[in-house]
Amino acid sequence: MPYRVALILEDDCGRPLLTRLMAEFNGRELSEQTEAGREVNELSAQVAELVEQAGKLVVETVRAKADGIVTPNEADGLRSINAVIARLNEEIASVLAGVKADGGLKVVGGGQG
Repeated sequence: MPYRVALILEDDCGRPLLTRLMAEFNGRELSEQTEAGREVNELSAQVAELVEQAGKLVVETVRAKADGIVTPNEADGLRSINAVIARLNEEIASVLAGVKADGGLKVVGGGQG
């Protein structure tokens, strides 16, 4: 799509939707990001970290069980990872409760709302 056409579309709807998408595609943010946009980004980052930590817990559990014995040190390491997961779950629950109270978040760019 020609840039000129993108600007016309943005002008018609009164919002920089395509500019925002292009910025996000290139790892940037528009400086006028709304609170809802920050909440979407925060939620995305928290869920990504949760998935990363859950994967780490799986890997470390397999490693700990590899010799048939889970040592106290290995258990401490697993508990530490699990504590991070618990914290992230609480943070995500808090963000989602806020979303529900505020009536939802709008995601621009093909996301499911």
